[in-house]
Amino acid sequence: MPDRRSVGDDIAHAPVRGAPAHAARRLRVTHPRAASRQERLPAHLPAHLRARLVASFAAVSVVLSVVLATQACTGKKSDVATDTTSGTATSTGTNTASAAAASQSAPADSAATAANSDVTPSNAGFAGPENLVYDSVADVYLVSNVNGGPVARDGNGFVSRVDSAGHVIAQKWIDGSHAASRLDAPKGLAIHGDTLVIADVGVVRLFNRRTGAPIGVWQTPGVLLNDVSFAPDGTLYVTDTQGRDSVGAIYHFDRSGHASRVAAGAALDGPDGIVALPDGGVLYATFGGNRVARVQANGAAAPFATLPAQKVDGLRRLADGSYVVTSWDAHTVYHLLANATLQPLLTGVKSPAGVAIDTRRHKLAVTSMTDNKMYLVTLH
Repeated sequence: MPDRRSVGDDIAHAPVRGAPAHAARRLRVTHPRAASRQERLPAHLPAHLRARLVASFAAVSVVLSVVLATQACTGKKSDVATDTTSGTATSTGTNTASAAAASQSAPADSAATAANSDVTPSNAGFAGPENLVYDSVADVYLVSNVNGGPVARDGNGFVSRVDSAGHVIAQKWIDGSHAASRLDAPKGLAIHGDTLVIADVGVVRLFNRRTGAPIGVWQTPGVLLNDVSFAPDGTLYVTDTQGRDSVGAIYHFDRSGHASRVAAGAALDGPDGIVALPDGGVLYATFGGNRVARVQANGAAAPFATLPAQKVDGLRRLADGSYVVTSWDAHTVYHLLANATLQPLLTGVKSPAGVAIDTRRHKLAVTSMTDNKMYLVTLH
């Protein structure tokens, strides 16, 4: 029968690759305790069992010693993980200074923060969430998902139904892949009575607000229909950011679905978000510029507010007559006051697109289109 202590000796005294001399010395101090362990074992045990137990104790001690030696060799390297895709080291442990430095060097859209507000991000199956609307009767958000190119006629679009806390109830509440409920690249949404309207590629699609069942399609001469807003009289305004002639336009639909052009031209700077005003005019956001502009009912345009950066997208009116507006290039959601001054509400957001107001809880919902997120911000 082989001497089982010799097995323990081979393991305990074997050099650890890369370990310093003091680590090897720590390995050697473990095995001499076997004698004292053997003395503490019950005397009635047979000699071969006593030897096996001692060898097991020695092996456990050796394993622990190897772990300690490895830690001694690597030191603080255990707090750093290497990104195998980029070859760069990223802090994963206790190196607070490195983590802070990484945070400071991150792009502005890496972490959203709200001024005087709470932020709750949601990401559960969105695919290019371009816009959303709050249904105050059902107490849910309806979120449009482009799920492809902005003017692709692919039937890939869908509308998600999301509860007031940001949890997705039905990812594809309206599934655009079905012929009857087709959605290519849905964007702006608005509700009037029991009718939900959605801006799609070249058309405005109408659905039942309660069931999601399709009820009609309104044709337009536009292409990249982007946002929709109901006027107090039930008529509808729609922005066309691109247009067939590569310039933007704003359309007005009467209650029967007949479209007329309110304004058009490159000077509109790619109209995006829109709000219908009680006096018959509209405010709209310029995705191709850094402005919020006003168009009168007769088509006359005038500037309203200037933002610090371009790609102005979402635009909604609050109950007090002020507005909420978003800018992709500024990574910011702003409170736009009636005197045209701006106050940041949410900063560091990647591609802030649509906005909606939860009138029950006085909360603002914002979609991050390219980040597939939705933020809920408490308004104060």
